[in-house]
Amino acid sequence: MEVHTLFVVVKLAERCNIKCSYCYYYSPSHADVYDRPVLMPTPTLDRLADFLAETAAFRDLSTLVIAFHGGEPTLMRPAIVDRFASDLRSRLPAKTVLRLAVQTNGVFLPPGWLDIIKKHDIHVGISLDGRKPQHDLHRVDHKGRGTYDRILRNIRMLQETLPNHTAALGAISVLSPDTDVLSLYRHVSEDIGIRRIKLLLPDQTHDTAVASVGHNHDYSAGLSATFDYWMMNHLDLVNVEMFDRVVRSIMLSRARSRLTPKSPSAAIAVLSNGEFRIADEYMVTDQWFKGQLKLSIFSNTFDDWFEQASVKEVWSADHGIPAKCLGCEYATSCAGGEVASRYSSLNGFDNRSVHCQTLWGLHQHISNRLLRAEDVDHAAATA
Repeated sequence: MEVHTLFVVVKLAERCNIKCSYCYYYSPSHADVYDRPVLMPTPTLDRLADFLAETAAFRDLSTLVIAFHGGEPTLMRPAIVDRFASDLRSRLPAKTVLRLAVQTNGVFLPPGWLDIIKKHDIHVGISLDGRKPQHDLHRVDHKGRGTYDRILRNIRMLQETLPNHTAALGAISVLSPDTDVLSLYRHVSEDIGIRRIKLLLPDQTHDTAVASVGHNHDYSAGLSATFDYWMMNHLDLVNVEMFDRVVRSIMLSRARSRLTPKSPSAAIAVLSNGEFRIADEYMVTDQWFKGQLKLSIFSNTFDDWFEQASVKEVWSADHGIPAKCLGCEYATSCAGGEVASRYSSLNGFDNRSVHCQTLWGLHQHISNRLLRAEDVDHAAATA
């Protein structure tokens, strides 16, 4: 299996300075996080640079994307991150493009981090769940205090400091049953001025959703209203990843009437002790996730990870359509939704997404909007 792009989540810090209500990283089921170093040691970062350079050369990677993550990555001293980024860039093959990003809760952003963000052109993703009352409902610190005001101050500082903050600064917003999606979108895009927005449905599987509050919640009405507002007002101004992906997939599926081949890419997470595994989104599968091999950048290669059964299972699921989706009119565009959300202990990943109702409603809405736009264009062309 070819891989052109490798996404690597680097766990700079295995602790966090806030305590979100929906966070699964520190759940009792994953308590082994407390056995790993709080911060990734410098020798581990040095070895990681070697490991990634070796992988890029052996796999002939066209793109390597590093996302500094945690926990909360800004707890790491910026000088250490600066050294790692410079070292890695110098070791990569000339043909491999390096892209850097950091995903932060935005509560703590020291000046040194601002310096390396500018120096290395690091794209910044800040977690922001809407207006202050909505955001502070779920994203609180360890004393139960809301974090919105502190985050907004740091967003303003980033906007004043980064020369190209429109491209370099984005927001990741997790939806919950009490979220007013359109209000969230307008606040982030208009009041705050962020131009890259990633809307996330809750991390759930068919096993975990049964015990989750609002697990049958249908977000399609809120997302559809937000799509219409975005299309009428911000189509060329704001990138909403979810909308962009659905529009592209619908258009491609109409043109080809089959599943559109995905670009060969893979994603791993490297922990603070040097272990590496499938990306965090699969942690919600619990026992399946724990069935991975224990691999380390000190003693294993990327191919040791890539050739294991669990990775092949995910790869196959990501490049196919669940059997239960084949009769759906949006099967080739939706393709079952995010792979982790399809999981059940009974059928593995061969299920519809746990968010099927939301995805179907949104695909139907956007498909109808595109058809209406095509009819208008055709009428204008033949007038």
